[in-house]
Amino acid sequence: MHAGRATVLAVLASALLPACDSGSPPAPRPTSIVPAQGTVTGMDVEISGDHFVPRIRTDFAHSRNSVLDPAFTVTLRPQDPALSEVAFENVRLSESRSLLAHVPAGLERGQYDLRVVDPSGQEGLLVDAFRVLTSAENVAAFAVSNLPTQRAMVPFLVTITAQDVESHVVDGFNGSVTVTDRTGTVTPTTLGPFVSGKLRAEVTVTALSAADALTVVGPFGHGGVSNDFEVRPGFAVELAFTSAGQQLQAGQCSALTGLEARDRFGLSADLPAPVDVALSSVPAGRLSFFSDAACTAAVTAVTVSAGSPRADFHFLGTVAGPVEVRAAAATLPSVTLAATVAALAPTRLDFATPAQALALGACSSVLAVEARDSFGNPSGPAAATPVALTAAPPAGFAFFSDDACLNATAALVLDAATPRAQAWMRGNVAADVVVTATAAAPSALTAATQTENVSP
Repeated sequence: MHAGRATVLAVLASALLPACDSGSPPAPRPTSIVPAQGTVTGMDVEISGDHFVPRIRTDFAHSRNSVLDPAFTVTLRPQDPALSEVAFENVRLSESRSLLAHVPAGLERGQYDLRVVDPSGQEGLLVDAFRVLTSAENVAAFAVSNLPTQRAMVPFLVTITAQDVESHVVDGFNGSVTVTDRTGTVTPTTLGPFVSGKLRAEVTVTALSAADALTVVGPFGHGGVSNDFEVRPGFAVELAFTSAGQQLQAGQCSALTGLEARDRFGLSADLPAPVDVALSSVPAGRLSFFSDAACTAAVTAVTVSAGSPRADFHFLGTVAGPVEVRAAAATLPSVTLAATVAALAPTRLDFATPAQALALGACSSVLAVEARDSFGNPSGPAAATPVALTAAPPAGFAFFSDDACLNATAALVLDAATPRAQAWMRGNVAADVVVTATAAAPSALTAATQTENVSP
């Protein structure tokens, strides 16, 4: 016996007894169709549900009049009233009581309800059962949603739609696209898969741009470009110096020093309102600040405006040594910039220790002589420079090279590496003694004097 006919007979036989016992079966109730979508090219499907029962008419007196009718009618009813209902082809009942059928080619795209009519004329309806899609081969372009101003390093949503030549959605496209932008920093560079021809995804641009745009390209070379949009920095969370640390000579006006507001990614940032930034030095009082390159217009603060997140200034110091520029705003964390102030060439000698009261005949505390620049910073002479120590009145007063006052000396030597030299003193006559330190010619260093008191 033919296999197909055997299948039908098996189904009919299983339905015969309940039909004879209970009369007409309930109306068919379709519950699903697999697959539930397809393109206009046609496809085979399987419809599952309840009460898929053939019509059975039994004549026990005349068996020839008995009828086993498995003929089901399955149609797709379009939700668009302008379209016509379409019948499935080759509908047949399977052993598992599902319906096998072929969806004909040429259906209009859209959403369809499924109608099943059994051999007795009873029908069942499954709403939104099947969707006819436009084939991915119909993609002619990709439309990118309108993009407003974005923030650098902040993800934003973009919607991309696959379209045909008439700008209709190609809902059969479920592939991916590549994405680029004018700054070359957009990530990710591949988006997908699409769902029914549409994609909503996040991308990020890391560079600032006055007129950026996204370009998408599909697997067959079709593409699309977004509108131009600005990529601005994020909102300010910190201050930062745009200049490197500086090395200056004492009294020298610094190069232009830049200060700006930045977002959490370190990019120059927008400010909702101007911010006043106070300027100071660490240690305090070591620097003065100015708005001009000649360091004549003194300031104590600068303003970072909302429209331009940068402010510039200059600074000057006269005390040699490392120092920090500190910028502090009420609404943002403070920030510092390292600087170094170097001494100028020496112009004079100074005593680096205070005047002393010496006990008669006792060795003094250390006496230090130092070469200094015009701002009082220690500064050794470029060449070795002898320095003579003298006393007035000289009687009973002497200088020594050790703290026990055993080795007499009246000469010190200063050079670039040794701006300071020291000695000790002893007085054997009670008196006020003027001590003078004098650099040997041809040095032009100004001499230094200091009065020491020798008392009983």
